[in-house]
Amino acid sequence: MYFIAVFAVGAIGQLGHSVIFVSVAIFAAGFCIVGGQIAANALAAGFYPTSVRATGVGWALGIGRVGSIIGPLVGGALLAAKWSTGSVFLAAAMAALCAALAAFSLSRLAAAGGGKSADQSSSIDARIGGTAASN
Repeated sequence: MYFIAVFAVGAIGQLGHSVIFVSVAIFAAGFCIVGGQIAANALAAGFYPTSVRATGVGWALGIGRVGSIIGPLVGGALLAAKWSTGSVFLAAAMAALCAALAAFSLSRLAAAGGGKSADQSSSIDARIGGTAASN
């Protein structure tokens, strides 16, 4: 989803004053970014041991919120620095490209067995589970 968002976000600033094309690009960008974020949450959950999964995903979502705060600040700074609208959207597309590459890398890592499934435990799981089981 994020790979499609790269082109959609970049296209927003490049399509000029065509209301229809810009509207389609905005819809596609929003659809792909939101859809990619939902998929990223599910993908991230597989990388945390069961005992700390909610905390891990919560931290991942919190870091994402920081990006939601910083992104508009950076966009405003770029506009204040006299960047064109098209250039600002191309910069935003680079952020989507980073997300796409990270999601792709995590999915490859998970496919190679790097991610933990719900049935697998890690050393953290064993330590936490061991102390809980002894109580």
